[in-house]
Amino acid sequence: MGRKGLISTLIGCITFAGATGVSGCASRVLALNQEVGPIHPTAQPQATTGNLIVYSDRVMFEPPNADYAGHFPYRIHTRDGHLLMKVRNHFNAFLLEPETVPLAPSEYTVRAFAANAGVVSVPIVIAIGQTTIVDLIGAVLPQGGSASNDASWVRLPSGLAIGEKSHQPPG
Repeated sequence: MGRKGLISTLIGCITFAGATGVSGCASRVLALNQEVGPIHPTAQPQATTGNLIVYSDRVMFEPPNADYAGHFPYRIHTRDGHLLMKVRNHFNAFLLEPETVPLAPSEYTVRAFAANAGVVSVPIVIAIGQTTIVDLIGAVLPQGGSASNDASWVRLPSGLAIGEKSHQPPG
């Protein structure tokens, strides 16, 4: 199977996993119970929405940009399980940072690929004027050192800190 076929297969697997909660690529969906909330909350007075940034696992692009890895797409669900949106999670092959998604203040669930964990389901809280970060690859949140014993982080079973624990209600 060529690179194009492999990419199509992987994207198909996450689409299937996100839609059904069952993955043909992994044995199960890892559902976390602790909510991830805004990181270092500092409200913006004029805002009416909050933001979500998800650092999902990486995927290699097709040539001519095959040397660049973007982030896998993911899905955002309402807390009652309805699909709210599918997020491509990169702007284009040159801007490979994950997308910043504006959302109404509320509680949601994110389904995405996590490094070395497969598909995970993460409950999140979005608050007005604040950004919630879900870091499923260890890209931006502190790891190790004093952060390894810090109880303020939501963690995967591997110990990877993926987000700050929610300390506030949405809104």
